[in-house]
Amino acid sequence: MHKRLGTLLGLALLLAAPAFAAVAPPPPQAEGPIGYGGAKVQLNPIMSPYRTPSGVRYQVISIRMVLDVGVNERPACFMIPVVHEKILFYLYKNMPSPEDLQGQRRDVFLKEMLDLATAATDRGFYAGVELVGEDDDKSKMDPKSQTLSSQCK
Repeated sequence: MHKRLGTLLGLALLLAAPAFAAVAPPPPQAEGPIGYGGAKVQLNPIMSPYRTPSGVRYQVISIRMVLDVGVNERPACFMIPVVHEKILFYLYKNMPSPEDLQGQRRDVFLKEMLDLATAATDRGFYAGVELVGEDDDKSKMDPKSQTLSSQCK
């Protein structure tokens, strides 16, 4: 009798197992990277010189550094002042013209800025560099990026 009851109970549990599995809540899903990853830090505007036939002129350049996802997110934030200084020196040495900030030359300029930031820090600190246009506004950035732009300077 006990053997038969054990078999019936085992069979009942086996048949009920899929029903219990369907009722169980799904595991929590991650909503993306945790930390600063993907956030942008907007540097202070820079007065970049460029040569013209009539002399040296200046143009305002605003740059955003895109933080990379990973363990170097916080150090990347803390290194922003160093990267900003390196970019200043680069701009005063090379004097990019307004044409260097448009079209394919713009892509080359942004690649050089990312290489410069990587050389000043290390790989894995920054995922990209963006050139901020006149129509871009700091208020259009996500709240985390706005906060980091004020804290990482």
